[in-house]
Amino acid sequence: MSEEKIKKTLNVVEGLKIIKPEEKIQCSTCPEGKRKVSHYPLVDKRAEIVGEMVHTDLSGKVNKTSFDGSAYYFLCKDEFSEFVFVFCVKTKAEVHECLEKLKTLFERDSGRSIIGVQTYNGSEFLNRGNELLF
Repeated sequence: MSEEKIKKTLNVVEGLKIIKPEEKIQCSTCPEGKRKVSHYPLVDKRAEIVGEMVHTDLSGKVNKTSFDGSAYYFLCKDEFSEFVFVFCVKTKAEVHECLEKLKTLFERDSGRSIIGVQTYNGSEFLNRGNELLF
């Protein structure tokens, strides 16, 4: 508990005595909890045409699987049009297949190729097959 909370507790609980240690105790989780979250850097340039930048992310593992056994969902969003593709997947290994489907569907539906893909450096994206797609 923080010192502030301890002082408030003293006012509420009768007869409570606090013994202060000789030296200040620093628990290992306190600095971790107070640490600032680093956000992705802001980008000055936004996509100006469809397909210029497509953001992708894999989410899961969900507590309850879907009817077909999918435990993850793979989300793809075109930055310019904000059109979203969602793929339900059973394992992280299926991401490559989803990227292939995304490329095919995107080109068919928009008439344009995907120029750039932004991932969030998850291990499911780091393989040579995915690099060759775009």
